[in-house]
Amino acid sequence: MNQRNLLIGSLISLTLLSTMSMGSASTNPSGEQLYDSLCAACHVKTPPASIAPPVFALVDHTRDMYPGKVEFVNRIVDWVANPQADQALMAGAVDKFGLMPKLGYSENQVRLVAEYLYESDFKKPKDQGNKSDH
Repeated sequence: MNQRNLLIGSLISLTLLSTMSMGSASTNPSGEQLYDSLCAACHVKTPPASIAPPVFALVDHTRDMYPGKVEFVNRIVDWVANPQADQALMAGAVDKFGLMPKLGYSENQVRLVAEYLYESDFKKPKDQGNKSDH
């Protein structure tokens, strides 16, 4: 197993453990709480990104193609349930980081995260490249 796969596996294990403990502490976690526990380890808010595209890029590219909230949320839900390279909005990111693995999160969890992402204003850091770099 290469180092990247080991790191991703470890992060997924930690995420699942934190999700289980969060579920007992809060029966209705917010989209932001779910993002922080399920997604932020890979999709960081502040670069540098080392495992997956940073969240600002993910939101920016998805919003460009799916500007309405319903379409945006459905795209994220569908992608997380079944990521496929030929349907990636960020082909450069797939080349750089590899394809996102299927994670097994519930549709409701992903929907809450996607709604949070849509409603949030993630700013691209000034030192980041153009969209074509992703």
